[in-house]
Amino acid sequence: MAFDVEQHDEILNRTLREVQTGAFDNVKSLESEIADLVALGMASNMIRSQIMGVFEKHSASVADVATPLVDISTNWMAQSKFPVDSKDLVAQDTLINQSKATLSSTMLAHAEDVISTVVLGTVASLGTVAMTNQVRGRISGIWMDSDDPEIRREQRKLRGLMRERDLASAYKDTSIAMATPLAALAATVAVIKSKLPGDVNTAASLAVKMETAGEQIVGQFDGTFAAARAERLGTERFRYAGGIIETTRPFCQDMLGREFDRDEIENIWNSQSWAGKQPGDPYIVRGGYNCMHYWVPIESEED
Repeated sequence: MAFDVEQHDEILNRTLREVQTGAFDNVKSLESEIADLVALGMASNMIRSQIMGVFEKHSASVADVATPLVDISTNWMAQSKFPVDSKDLVAQDTLINQSKATLSSTMLAHAEDVISTVVLGTVASLGTVAMTNQVRGRISGIWMDSDDPEIRREQRKLRGLMRERDLASAYKDTSIAMATPLAALAATVAVIKSKLPGDVNTAASLAVKMETAGEQIVGQFDGTFAAARAERLGTERFRYAGGIIETTRPFCQDMLGREFDRDEIENIWNSQSWAGKQPGDPYIVRGGYNCMHYWVPIESEED
C-alpha cells in the first residue's frame, strides 16, 4: 500500500502539540511553586535545597509527556506491508525512554539557573516582588504570570496567533499562514517584553528550552524509529516527505517528494551544505535543527 504522508504529517503535528503542551503545563506549575518559595523570603543557603526538590519533582513528572510518541511508531508499523517484529517494539520502548530522559534532564538542568538568580538577587537586596518576577522570567519567559492586564492581554493574543499557525500547519491552509506571518508573532512578543518589568530576563527561559526539547524528541523519535526499521528490513530506497511551512528550508523544499537510494543520500549529506544543517545520521538529523521532515522507506512499487 502507498504510504499516506498526510496522515503521518497529521500525527507528527498532533504529537508535537501534545508534547509541547504537556511540557508547558509542567513549566507553569513549576513556576508557581518556585515563586511561592521565593515569596517566603528564606535565606539563600536554605532555599537551594527547596528549589532543587521542586525541580526534581517536576523533572520526574514531565517524563510522561513523551508517552504520545508511541502514536508515531504505531503509524510507521501500521502503514508497512511487513509484520511487526519484537525488535520494533524494543526500539519503540528504547526511544520513548530516551525521550523521557531528554525532557527530564532539560528541566532539571535549569535548576542552577534559577538558584543563581535567587542568590544574586539576595546579594543585590532585591525585594520579594522583584525577586519573584526575576524567577518567573527565568522559568516561563514571556509567558510568566503577571498581574498586569496589558501583559495578560498580549499573552492571550500571542496564544491566538500561535493556534492559527498550528491550524495552518495541520491543514496546510496557506491563507491562514499568510494571515499570521512570523512578523505578527515577533511583534506581539516584542510588545510583551516591553511591558515586563525592565529587570526581568526572559532569554533562554525554561519554557523555551522545553519547547525546543519537544521538537527535538519528536523529530528524532520519528527519524530514528523509521531508520532502524528500514535497516532491519533491508530497505534501499527512500522518499523525502513532510509539509511546507513559512520557515521550511530551501534545501528541504527542493528535496520534498524526491526518491534516493542509500548511496545517493550519503553523498548529498557528505557533499552539500545548507543553513541549519547538523552533523549526524541523515535519516535522523534530516534537514537539521527543528526539521520535521522525514524519510519514507519505499517498500514496494505502490509506494
